[in-house]
Amino acid sequence: MFYIFKTIFKSISFFIIIFIVSCLFVDNGFAASKSSEIKKEAEIINSKIRNNKKSLNKIAKKEKDVINLLYKTDIFLNEKRAEKDVYEKELNNLAGQIEDISVKKDNLKKKIDKTKEYAGRRLAAVYKLNNMGTANIIMSAESVSQFLELKYLMDKIAGYDKYTLEGFIKDASLLEEAETELLTRLDEKKRTEEKFQKSIEGIKKQFEEKKLLLASIKKEKSLRIAAVKSLKDAAKALDKKIAALDKKRSYSPNNSIKGPSFKANKGRLDMPIKGKIVLKFGAYRNKELNITNYSNGITIKAAKGEPVRAVFSGSIIFVDWLKGYGNVIIIDHGKNYYTLYAHMEKMFKQLGETVETGDILATVGDAGSMTGTKLHFEIRYHGEPVNPMGWFKKG
Repeated sequence: MFYIFKTIFKSISFFIIIFIVSCLFVDNGFAASKSSEIKKEAEIINSKIRNNKKSLNKIAKKEKDVINLLYKTDIFLNEKRAEKDVYEKELNNLAGQIEDISVKKDNLKKKIDKTKEYAGRRLAAVYKLNNMGTANIIMSAESVSQFLELKYLMDKIAGYDKYTLEGFIKDASLLEEAETELLTRLDEKKRTEEKFQKSIEGIKKQFEEKKLLLASIKKEKSLRIAAVKSLKDAAKALDKKIAALDKKRSYSPNNSIKGPSFKANKGRLDMPIKGKIVLKFGAYRNKELNITNYSNGITIKAAKGEPVRAVFSGSIIFVDWLKGYGNVIIIDHGKNYYTLYAHMEKMFKQLGETVETGDILATVGDAGSMTGTKLHFEIRYHGEPVNPMGWFKKG
């Protein structure tokens, strides 16, 4: 851009020099000729200016398009990861159901086999009984009491046989239902596995696209400058979001958080995640781009999947995706103190949930990040950022 303005300045200077020189000549014909040349030169310069403006607009549009495409890719990647988690959970649930149905089916088979064995023995007994005659057995009683006892036993046996037969029919029906249900669940599992694999393929594709976009940003200085500007805009948008949340919480009834004071625990908090602090709170300068930026919190480099923990008890007032920050959780600790956790992958908490100190909120990831896996952490008071370093335990 500096080169373009330099060229324009040289062209304009040339135009002025020609004009001054033309004024020194008294010959009207020569002056008219020079005036015509100057007009042509001026038109050429104006054309160059217009073309340069078009080029600058094209470059600016390209920069904006690349950054927006990066954010869109990141959002889609995040959606695919969430989709994968849903299918993974569904597969685990189906696996449990299939296991339960299989156990139920095996138990029914064992019960039916046992009933069949009993039925075989009873058929043999009934055959013998028929040869002897039921009436003969009862009438062979030597006394009335014995007669009643024999009749009671014969009725009991007949009743048990009927109960066993009904149980056998019921178990056989249950076994058939279990087999049908098992086939249904196995079919569901197969279809879910196909969806799960498609999600994984989608994640790989979006991840590769994100890598290519980040590589192009890293390669071109103008894109890196545009990326920094985009992060500044995202930080301003976050400021407005937190200010709105703080205002809403301040005027909402029953918004006080019970328990110990967040302020009283200054210097006693644990870090939200294990890792190295790669960016501290406050102004920092990018020497390569000659740009000064400002961090409203700290950035902690950590391995993907590391658990992110709440530094203090409170109520979750925000769980969503934010441009430049990815998956974000904001916790209200009462008395207008808030903590913010960004760039997370798997989210375990929902809006409105109450959390205790040390509760796992999510796992660290690269959602919304241009520099890999990390956690961005902030402390806010009345919406204004506070340096978190003075709030953690020493060492």
